[in-house]
Amino acid sequence: MTTTIALVQTKGGVGKTTSAIYIACALVADGHTVELWDTDMQGSATEWAEDAAESENPLPFPVKIVNLAKLKRIAGQSTSDYIVIDTPPGDPATIDAVIKIADVVIMPTEAAIMDLKRLIATNDALPLDTARIALLTKVNEQTVALRESLEYIADSDLALFATRIKHKQAFKTIPGEAPTDFLGYEDVVKELKEALS
Repeated sequence: MTTTIALVQTKGGVGKTTSAIYIACALVADGHTVELWDTDMQGSATEWAEDAAESENPLPFPVKIVNLAKLKRIAGQSTSDYIVIDTPPGDPATIDAVIKIADVVIMPTEAAIMDLKRLIATNDALPLDTARIALLTKVNEQTVALRESLEYIADSDLALFATRIKHKQAFKTIPGEAPTDFLGYEDVVKELKEALS
């Protein structure tokens, strides 16, 4: 049976594509078959895959460009263990269609109150029966912003990965290659699999 993981956040620049690629790579490294569906018209995941193929360090899974019409046609047809879907920040119709087929929604966000307000809005817009969990990305553990963000999330009913993805220069230099160091995303995958089991 295929498990569908959607990366959703209405704010751009929070690490959706990076998270999608790293989660997919960590799942493959854990012995699973994976497809990544790129529903973002900017095509960042697709560009990453093309650059990786040209550099002779290809991603270990196929990346498919999937628009809204194709999404409706191919939903439920995959034989992969996991489908990871990268969504656009500002396309409500595509986001809603992806959420409908997702088994779980991961909402990446930076540790900043303005970003968290968008996160809470995204969370509140999800159907009540949709499994969802927030993922803090680009984290600097020594900041007041992180402490305030954790307090803000604690006052909400939002589920949060224990794993926080730290701010690392590698995330700016790795696009275009298949990651070999998963920089914490292997722990995200472990938590996710435990939550889904």
